[in-house]
Amino acid sequence: MQAFQVSKPNGRSLTATAFTPSIPNGRSLLISVATGMKQSFYYKFAAYCAELGYHAYTYDYSDIGLSKHGDIRTSDTSYATWGMEDYPAMVGFIRQAHPDQPLYVIGHSFGGNCLGMTGASLDVAAFVTVASQQGYWRGFTGWHKYRAWFVFAVSMPLLTKLFGYFPSKTHGLGEDLPTNVSRDWSEVILNEKGVTGMVKSGVSYFPRLTQNMLVISIDDDENAPKQAVDNLAAAYSSANIERLHILPRDANADSIGHLNFFRSQFKDSLWQIPLEWLKKQALDCERTSNVNVHVEEVKQ
Repeated sequence: MQAFQVSKPNGRSLTATAFTPSIPNGRSLLISVATGMKQSFYYKFAAYCAELGYHAYTYDYSDIGLSKHGDIRTSDTSYATWGMEDYPAMVGFIRQAHPDQPLYVIGHSFGGNCLGMTGASLDVAAFVTVASQQGYWRGFTGWHKYRAWFVFAVSMPLLTKLFGYFPSKTHGLGEDLPTNVSRDWSEVILNEKGVTGMVKSGVSYFPRLTQNMLVISIDDDENAPKQAVDNLAAAYSSANIERLHILPRDANADSIGHLNFFRSQFKDSLWQIPLEWLKKQALDCERTSNVNVHVEEVKQ
């Protein structure tokens, strides 16, 4: 495990961590994290991926964790920063570091939401999203629908204005968030377009991604209910979607929720789901490549 800096075109940098395999399998993997979560939350998962042969990478979004620079109250970081600068910078770095390897992305929550915000995703071989949802509050169920509206229409804007940032830690929502991220998160929840509305100029890649994508939802996840995850999957309208909804009992657990998928207690159960799927994607790609090589040899 080695931390390092990744430079962005605007001169700013991110702190990322590389997990180098002892016996490489010829594949690279980027783990793109949830809103407010530090990359360290995913270290055990990334280390396990490296044990399986992946060149695995984690990173902190701008002004989160090890990528935090200066006073959060003066930060201009937004969801656009994370999705259209930070994530593309990581994809570009990995593609340059491992040009002959297919790159796979596992995105958790916002880490799966932002895939359609940038053309960098066109350089990814396949995707897995875990608890990533479209956002709009009416996609929630029961009383959670009204709780979401209150939090993001009333509580979050008021607290952000009061503190000059959103104090996420006191609400159990991860690291404290810059004002613009708080504003954008509220907009995603309150706007019918949800996360797709974050692309305010330029090209939206939500309908332009054509790769295979495993979309996972968790039955007891109050922050990403099944319908909201279905709505995001629909936004990736040209992708080859494989949809999976997991019940806690599928993992012999009482609960999983929004975050616990990546905890080491699920190494032998939940972790195997995306990793077996990615293994199949890689093997299918390699078989296709070998067939094409054979065809070319026959033509010659």
